[in-house]
Amino acid sequence: MSAEKTFVEVFEGQAFYALARILTDSEVAALQADLQTVTMFVYRNVGGTKTLVSEESFVIGDTVFDTLQTDKGWKEDSTGWNFRGRVPGAMFTQGSGRYDAELIARLWNDQGTDEPDIAPTLYEITVKPLSSS
Repeated sequence: MSAEKTFVEVFEGQAFYALARILTDSEVAALQADLQTVTMFVYRNVGGTKTLVSEESFVIGDTVFDTLQTDKGWKEDSTGWNFRGRVPGAMFTQGSGRYDAELIARLWNDQGTDEPDIAPTLYEITVKPLSSS
């Protein structure tokens, strides 16, 4: 599974929609039934030192699609995405900074062990200050 980084720019306090293609171990698009949980961990990155700022759990039925989508801002390729989740702006309260986020999809394990398979998607978020702040 690839863990390529997606770059995002927002203003402080601005929410954004994270789009991702979540794949199974077989490199096919995951279905809602394939997933246990989908969680985003957001870290403030100051000089390479990361501090956990927030964690957002997503409702699978509201954010994961059983067919790949190619609309609503997907610019990666023509294949499409199967996850779209709103990342709250409250996570980005300090302008002029960098945040790193990890979208972790835990899939039901098909190998007969208790450990879930993990499909990561990485984001680098640049937060720009507002003049009114």
